[in-house]
Amino acid sequence: MAQYSDDEESMESIDVQQHDDESLRDGVHLGQSQPVVTDSSGQEDKPSQMEESRKPILRPRAYQLEMLEKSLEGNIIVAMDTGSVKHLQMHSGGSKQHSNIISELVANLAAILLTAPENIQTMGGGDVDRSHELFNQLVWFLAPSVALTEQQYTQLSSQLPTTRLRFLSGADNVDRWSEQRIWDAVLKDIQVVVSTHKVLLDALTHGFVRMTDISLLVFDEANMIMHDFYHPIFRKQLQNAQTHRHISDDAQQCDTLPHILGLTASPVINSKPGGLNVIEKNLNALSKTPKIHREEFLSYVHPPELRRVEFSEMIKPPVPTLLRRLFATLELDVREDPYVMELSTRQDDRSRQMLGEILSSRRTYCQEHLKNLCNKALNIYMELGPWAVVYYISTSIEILRGGVQANDEQLSALNRPEQAYLLKVLEQVLQQATSLELLSLDNIEVSLKVGVLLDLLVSEDKPSFSGLVFVQQRATVAVLSELISLHPQTKNKFRCGTFVGTGTYSGRKQGIAELLSPRNQTKALDELRNGDKNLIITTSILEEGIDVSACNIVICFDKPQSLKSFIQRRGRARKAQSKYVIMIEENDHFAKARNWDALEAEMKEAYMDDMRQLQEDVELDIPDGSLDPWSFRIQKTGALLTAENAVQHLYHFCSVLPADPYVDLRPEFTITEEAGGFSANVILPMAVPVTLRRASSRCARRSKNAAKMDAAIRAYKALYAAGLVNDNLLPLFTHDKEEQLQQAVEKRPSMANVPALFNPWVEVATLWTDTDSAWHVLITLESNGNPLISMLLLLPVPPPLFQKFNLFWNEDTVLQVSTGVPFVQSFDKDFAYYSGATHLLLQSVFSSRLKGEDKDFVVYFAPPTDSVARSSALDSLRGSRPALDAMPSVAKQGIQHGIVRHVTQNHTRYVFQGWIMRPPLSSYPGSEEEITEPTSVLHLELTRLTKRLNFLHPIQKKSGSSMSNKSKSVRNIPAIECEIDNLPFTYSQFALSIPSIIHRYEIYLVAEHLRNTILGPLKFQDLQLVLTAISASSAQQDTNYQRLEFLGDTILKMCTSVQLLGEHMNWHEGYLSAGKDRAVANSRLARAAIESGLAAYILTRPFTVIKWRPMYRSDLLKPYKKSERQMSTKVLADVVEALIGAAFVEGGFDKALACINIFLPELPWLPLATRHTTLYEAVPPNVGLPKYFNQLESLIGYEFNKKALLIEAMTHPSYKSDWLTVSYQRLEFLGDAILDNIVVSALYKAPRELAHYDMHSMREAVVNASFLAFLCMGFSTQYSRTEIKEDLTTGTFHADSNQIVTLRLWEFMRRSSPEIIQAQSACFKRYECLRDSIEHALHETVYPWTQLIRLQADKFFSDLIESILGAIYVDSQGDLSACQTFLEKLGVLPYLRRIITNEVELLHPKERLGRLAGNERVEYVLSLDTTTSAHDTADRRQQQQQQKEVEVERQKNDHNSKKKYRCSVRVGEREVVAVGGGVSKEEVMTRAADVACRILSSKEEQPFSPCATASGGGGGGGGGGEEEEEEEEEMKRKMEC
Repeated sequence: MAQYSDDEESMESIDVQQHDDESLRDGVHLGQSQPVVTDSSGQEDKPSQMEESRKPILRPRAYQLEMLEKSLEGNIIVAMDTGSVKHLQMHSGGSKQHSNIISELVANLAAILLTAPENIQTMGGGDVDRSHELFNQLVWFLAPSVALTEQQYTQLSSQLPTTRLRFLSGADNVDRWSEQRIWDAVLKDIQVVVSTHKVLLDALTHGFVRMTDISLLVFDEANMIMHDFYHPIFRKQLQNAQTHRHISDDAQQCDTLPHILGLTASPVINSKPGGLNVIEKNLNALSKTPKIHREEFLSYVHPPELRRVEFSEMIKPPVPTLLRRLFATLELDVREDPYVMELSTRQDDRSRQMLGEILSSRRTYCQEHLKNLCNKALNIYMELGPWAVVYYISTSIEILRGGVQANDEQLSALNRPEQAYLLKVLEQVLQQATSLELLSLDNIEVSLKVGVLLDLLVSEDKPSFSGLVFVQQRATVAVLSELISLHPQTKNKFRCGTFVGTGTYSGRKQGIAELLSPRNQTKALDELRNGDKNLIITTSILEEGIDVSACNIVICFDKPQSLKSFIQRRGRARKAQSKYVIMIEENDHFAKARNWDALEAEMKEAYMDDMRQLQEDVELDIPDGSLDPWSFRIQKTGALLTAENAVQHLYHFCSVLPADPYVDLRPEFTITEEAGGFSANVILPMAVPVTLRRASSRCARRSKNAAKMDAAIRAYKALYAAGLVNDNLLPLFTHDKEEQLQQAVEKRPSMANVPALFNPWVEVATLWTDTDSAWHVLITLESNGNPLISMLLLLPVPPPLFQKFNLFWNEDTVLQVSTGVPFVQSFDKDFAYYSGATHLLLQSVFSSRLKGEDKDFVVYFAPPTDSVARSSALDSLRGSRPALDAMPSVAKQGIQHGIVRHVTQNHTRYVFQGWIMRPPLSSYPGSEEEITEPTSVLHLELTRLTKRLNFLHPIQKKSGSSMSNKSKSVRNIPAIECEIDNLPFTYSQFALSIPSIIHRYEIYLVAEHLRNTILGPLKFQDLQLVLTAISASSAQQDTNYQRLEFLGDTILKMCTSVQLLGEHMNWHEGYLSAGKDRAVANSRLARAAIESGLAAYILTRPFTVIKWRPMYRSDLLKPYKKSERQMSTKVLADVVEALIGAAFVEGGFDKALACINIFLPELPWLPLATRHTTLYEAVPPNVGLPKYFNQLESLIGYEFNKKALLIEAMTHPSYKSDWLTVSYQRLEFLGDAILDNIVVSALYKAPRELAHYDMHSMREAVVNASFLAFLCMGFSTQYSRTEIKEDLTTGTFHADSNQIVTLRLWEFMRRSSPEIIQAQSACFKRYECLRDSIEHALHETVYPWTQLIRLQADKFFSDLIESILGAIYVDSQGDLSACQTFLEKLGVLPYLRRIITNEVELLHPKERLGRLAGNERVEYVLSLDTTTSAHDTADRRQQQQQQKEVEVERQKNDHNSKKKYRCSVRVGEREVVAVGGGVSKEEVMTRAADVACRILSSKEEQPFSPCATASGGGGGGGGGGEEEEEEEEEMKRKMEC
């Protein structure tokens, strides 16, 4: 049971009588009971100093041991009062230490179940045969709060050190574990689990854990949670399955339900006599309390004195006129209601039907709010009297007035017209009240009931007074507290506080009846503890679960509703000689007859009966007696929807809908009382489809709660039928979020094992064995367009065609390789020639890499000579001759020499340049030998033959080097020491190029094979596109996939968005985004590349010739073991997207879709035209536009065929006045993809070929939310309106038709949240301040990231742009040109063209800073700004600031009231700049990065000490001179607006 000190507040609802509990220490031995030593006052002996040093010895009480023995006999619920069950006391030489008996009970029971199968005793109706099953099952410990479960987990860990325990809580994101595999992994080999009850309840409800997996369930605070677990419906299903054997698994489950140990102080549900039996039946356990040692047990229980105070309400004071006038508002003409007036403007059938229903029922938002206000006011009048109701009504109206004027978020449940309407109506009520009813502190007229309360309080007044007063309603709390504080009888005696709970949703929307509810209560309980308050007025919220100081009086202003309430409230009066007072009306004979003590005694007598057996099941309060409507089970998973969990499930479903700061995502329940009981309606948020947004209870139910549960079940069953929840009754894609959470901790592996690169030469080698003909293609080596040499290349397969490519011979020489038209020719009779020619060519430069005289090459090269002269031609080209034999003559000047080899220097190879007569020493630099004759010898002018073999990549020129200076490269070597090859040098030069040429053919053959296999259905025409798509940048080919990948990424997202939108008409934007993210995730695309076999075709490694060897058929045809390589998963995903981009370039969306279908076949990729038709036909026809939308179509520049699309595009999720329209979120989802597609396509097709990183920067510049918001705020139209003006000189009136009215796009957005109106207004003010500077910057050379972020524009501004794009696309059935027209008019495309044409710095300041920092780490340190920078203290700037004080005073005050941030930028170990005055974290970080960039660029890092400092909106710190500082200061002053 719960343990809390007086200053520790529980996180869940815990019995308030249990807060004085203390914990046991480790090592308790239940078999060694020792007496507790106390002094005559009843206090325990205090330990001596020596005793304190002794090891603690735990001393359990005898009655606690008695309960342990009972728990070993069968399923029990241990029922003992507060202060008795929870602490075992022990002494360390007299020091007081405590430990929790719960831990001891569980530890002993768990030890029995977990030690060994043969030690398991018969428990709770089980038998020894089940021992082996129990040994392999879980012990599950449950407590209602995280704090308590953590404490119990610690205790159990110490008691069971060898046991494998697992602690589960919400902090583990258990609610997101939505796959069975996750639960299986978490519980693998675990023996004991400790959790809150909700964790296990969710796991059971969704079928991830079954009852058959558990051997022992321990329920702490059993009365609070057991109703959720062993609900009779669940038990009946199991019993029915066992009886009828319809479901074998359930039948088995009935026989293997876990053993039960429950612990509670009040085993009751309500005041019904059978409540205890219901609890026992739910848990299949008997309640037990100590009997043998009961005298000791009772010595620790000190109940307060119970008093019943009667009051008479026979005489009621007169009804105030104000209350009568308030009730008169219920009869107002409903046609004046804003919602009715709006419906009247619509022309569609549904709106007319709704209008008729509302006129008949008078049920509108305004009417409901007025009705609630009247009901609460009447209750306050009946309970508290005339003064109280006048105070309540007048104060509520005053709060409403202030809230409307300030756009208070509490009124966000009402739109602005409704707020104004209600305020007008209620102010009229207040004006009609008589002056006699004005609030007077001298004559506070109260009810007789309040008079009795005041007398009672005065009679109990004493210095040590502390008390609680329990009432029913929140509004009553506030009014009664004010009354006691002001009433002459009590105002100087009691310091009143209020408490109605602190756990309300932060965005909770209140009606006007709740405006007077107490606020700022967080300190109320602390003030009660420290004595600042001595009386707290509260509701049932303080009955349990919240720590409250012990009081000496507790007053029930309204009688307890149940025995449980009676017991829990009584537990608040824990002080000695305290009193527990229940106020009862004289006429309430039932309450007078009800003896709470007798009921409690009856309950205790029942659970003290040792002979008592479990009674039969107690039926639920189900009117029709049928279980079917109240439960819904998924046979596949066992997930169960019941009355108890349906509301929770519905809240969970709504909580994962697309979040919006201005939208309350909770379902809205309305309860209506009617004949026969209550009915309920539930309304889901705007993201839910119209047909599923509302659900109602089937029929009248006997309680409000039953009606609410009925409506929730029907709503959730409809969601399941529509496919919006899965077979575990969870929202779709929940496991995707869990995977994202896991990836945040364990990053997705960046590398994957994939097959080695496909080798096309194996297939070529195989084909050589079965052919007598070959494909011939002439390859020509050119220099500056002049042919150097031509060779025939022979292959057994058609050689792929490719464009001319370059060979980079050296730093200054670039050769070109061109190919002719391939042709087929017989090969068999000329094999010797081709093989010999190939061998001759390769031997000239690669002799050491050949396999002797082996000539079974895979690729053959040969000069294109006549077949008759081929043999003699080869013979003349073999071998070499002495250089002197090649001495030129006049007749032989045109002869081309071969490679020159320096014989005496290891046959070093040279390129012949010329002949020269030189002295011998010139050949030997540094030689000291004296050679006298001959005086001159023949020398060769030579240059070294290049050692480079990879000519596909250019050589980076080194500074200072130049090949033009021949004196550094030309050598003179005596001819007598050299030999010259007979093979002309151009042949050898071609031979050196063979590895590069073969590699070129190899990659094209790889691309060709891919085109003909995996990509076969696409019938690619352009092989170069395929090659580009499979070439990673690391492969260092002429091109790489990055541009195509950039294009393919947006094409994939566009196609996926359209497909999902058309396939799943019920999916909201959250599901659509999750579905898209799943389809286009890198992990999925990487897997697609592997599964399809694409990974084997991806080129990642650069061409190298270091280990190059000629390929031989005999080697390639040998059996080989398949090898693998590692590849980045991002590369795998990128190539898939690049191929999609390539398909789009060649064949548009149709071919792109066909490509996507190859890699992602799990989705139905229908033609886009089919999807367009589906989406268009799903839009309701004949929907008229609201009148104020008349100018919207002309502003957009597009006339809609289906006006409903435009209405949807302008409907914010907060809008609640239209039941027929969903919000713009689905269209915004589509528009986001369309915008990306249009922009990226324009970038790809730009006049100049843009690098992928430039394309990325340009796209971000025009699609970021701040830029779109800026355009949206300036996008407007104007029209003329006639105004009537008075001529002051003549007193006559005339019409002025020249009044120009500006309508801005964002003003057309339909919304119900007043916060949005406030945000729009504030953002537009910032826009007006920054507009000129941003527009100026957009025409300069640096993109204004910093200024745009200062707008702090809400997302709905950019959402409008994207939703309109989506609406146009659907209405035009996929016409992207219509969307482009809108973007042209908006200004997106014109600016895109500008940044394509002109040089504009587009990098975000943070990205730019990262580049400037190089390898140094950049760190942004954020803090709240509490300092003033040096900029602000300068006299010159103070003077400039004073000039603006009057103009911006109000704006400045508003701005300064909010948090401001400061950001310092560190690069490496140094702090570069500190910037303050940030209005948001992102804004101040961007501004700081911008200033740091300027500082690093200018090399002036310390304009201020110790670092550069900037503040406000301008920046500073760049050392840019006085002019720059003035510009920054001007920007700062503008930002203060």
